[in-house]
Amino acid sequence: MLALSRRSLQRLVIRDLGRNWLTWIRELRLARAIARLSAGKSVQHAACVAGYATTSGFIDAFRSVYGASPGQIQRRLQS
Repeated sequence: MLALSRRSLQRLVIRDLGRNWLTWIRELRLARAIARLSAGKSVQHAACVAGYATTSGFIDAFRSVYGASPGQIQRRLQS
């Protein structure tokens, strides 16, 4: 466990990664989802693990970052 305040961590993310906090968190959440998709889990499962309240919200966020739906990426990963 890090002994940092949320704001201190946000500043470090900006300084070291050059991304704002929300962008970084979204990328982490979607990376967790890709790991589940590549393991053959459902899109609904990946959305839940990534912390999305709805599958449609997850699909929209995923498509905006990766330019393809989770199902399309899953098929690419499994072929």
